Amino acid sequence: MPTLICHWLNGVHLMVRMMVLTACIAISACQVTDSEQEASSAQVQPSITGSWRVKTVMGESVGAESKSYLRFEDANRLSGNSGCNQFFGEYHYTDTQLTLAKDLASTRKMCLPAIMQQEQHFTRVLSQALSVTVDQSSLQLQDQNGAVVLEATLVNKL
Repeated sequence: MPTLICHWLNGVHLMVRMMVLTACIAISACQVTDSEQEASSAQVQPSITGSWRVKTVMGESVGAESKSYLRFEDANRLSGNSGCNQFFGEYHYTDTQLTLAKDLASTRKMCLPAIMQQEQHFTRVLSQALSVTVDQSSLQLQDQNGAVVLEATLVNKL
């Protein structure tokens, strides 16, 4: 009888050890490794896709009546209004760096001299923009020195 009890206890101990081992494996499988934690804590690149109403160019307000806007689409397509004329072309955006196609196409309307001057500033700024700061409702374009050259607010998220 004592031998039977010893075998039974050994079986119970074996089952308990197996359950503890299984629990340890299950818990360790749920743990996040350092590299996984770093990857998940790395910030996701914010999206610039959407329509953005231009508020300032080179620190100067474009005015409430301005038609200036930028529209970044998912397929790297850019379009907008530079104050008087429509424009369109391609862009590339990675890690806060913005590259616009050198050959943006544009309509060629004539507007009032003040609007044409504002449009010239706007197109010059677009050619200078190198980096982007974006959050849920605002977008800033900066030049190579980090100076803000254009500010816009989100009108419509695509």
